[in-house]
Amino acid sequence: MQFVALSIILALFLFLAPASSTAPEQTSPSENGYDCGRYFFTDEMIMIAIEEALSDAGKEQLIPYSGPLYDHPMSLYTWPLNYDRLNDIETTKPKERIWRASVYQLVFTEHGETVGAIVRIGNFDFAKCWRIENSQPIAQMYELEQSTGYQCGQKFIPNEDLAHSRNIAMTYIGKGRQFPAAYIGHLYNPDAGFLIWPIYRGQVFFRYANGPKGPYYLVMDVKGQIQDVIVKTMKQQSYVRCIRSRNDPYPLYLDAESSTAAGSSGAVGSTSAKENADATGSSTASKITHSGFMCGFVFFSDNSLENARKSAAASKNSPYPMLHYGPPCDTPCLFWPIRPFSLPYGPGRAPQYRLVLTLDHQIMYVVVTSVNEIKKCEKMIVTDRISHHDKNDYHCGSKEFKNHELLATAKIACEKRKDYVTAYPRHYEGETFDVEAPGIHFVVMNYNCVVAGALTRERSTRKLIKCRPLNVWVSRNPSQESSKK
Repeated sequence: MQFVALSIILALFLFLAPASSTAPEQTSPSENGYDCGRYFFTDEMIMIAIEEALSDAGKEQLIPYSGPLYDHPMSLYTWPLNYDRLNDIETTKPKERIWRASVYQLVFTEHGETVGAIVRIGNFDFAKCWRIENSQPIAQMYELEQSTGYQCGQKFIPNEDLAHSRNIAMTYIGKGRQFPAAYIGHLYNPDAGFLIWPIYRGQVFFRYANGPKGPYYLVMDVKGQIQDVIVKTMKQQSYVRCIRSRNDPYPLYLDAESSTAAGSSGAVGSTSAKENADATGSSTASKITHSGFMCGFVFFSDNSLENARKSAAASKNSPYPMLHYGPPCDTPCLFWPIRPFSLPYGPGRAPQYRLVLTLDHQIMYVVVTSVNEIKKCEKMIVTDRISHHDKNDYHCGSKEFKNHELLATAKIACEKRKDYVTAYPRHYEGETFDVEAPGIHFVVMNYNCVVAGALTRERSTRKLIKCRPLNVWVSRNPSQESSKK
């Protein structure tokens, strides 16, 4: 069980929708294709890329697609999109180092059918490029009723975060700071005069109009009305639009592959399933399980490991998979770097997690590597983590916390926990301070991010004690109740 400091949720400001009922006016190209920020890849260029990928030389360098952006019944593959190479009609076969610094990639089926194009964004994640047909964006709907936020790659940004970010940005308009800054690019009509503001700085809101910032930006007009959300591409001073979404907040507690597996059944999150869970204490959702390996707080499903195995088997001209002799392997084995939450391994520093394979690329187990130690992860079967949250409000000392505040705080904690490349938060060892924690109230959850309750620090003893539930959700047996009378 893990204790996470509880941040009190303040009342949100009114979320301002776009002033008009239509999407922000965009200056779109005349040809059909994919808008990936700096570059627009026409359908003709996409066909050239597929011919490259399916050539004899290309098949040796194909990489299976592994990620949550596309859920497709067929096997998917990726191929780098190099704008200059695709415009060179004399290029007949791919170069040996074709995957080096591949910011733009094509996703297609084993039969050469285009599924989409993706672009690497500033935090090494991928986002979908926008499909343009007849000079208009398609498939990403701006008039989505009851939208709860925007999907930017794997990151879902809720409307509440946008409203809070917008209110921070408004305090700096006209003060000569770096932000809000005028938007420069092709996504919107230049006459609109839109401003952009970074939404996050790491895992917290961007607040001070200067300094480090994340890749996600709020787009607003000079009156402060929210118009759009965009994300900055990697190594390029350009942006792609995020997609308006109706995401249920509950799936944010799931791994990407767990969410897909659970969502496909139709049981998780459905009204009947939830009602049944409340009435009987169980649900169809609670029976959904996922097999894999648990490395601390990071879970790798068998599905994601199989995708990683395929990538390792297809890898060419790379230091990985790396041959390994010694513990924990009894015989020579292969190490392949893997990243949490279905993020594919790519160029750059290898993560600390390794998929261990036999020499013929069969899965053995997962390990965590450090300077002096290689530690095996635990084989585990986990159940879904949606329908088991504690439903109570809690009274902690002089404070009262609503159930939705506990869920929101747990969501923030889980999002922070995902960023394994950051140095913080970390365990502190050193001089003792009078204040033993960032706060005196804590939300309690397990490694599956399931909220179990709340704790508060007793003033006299400084010990953690349980907060008092205000509305106890307990399934009682009527016969037991009658026997007590």
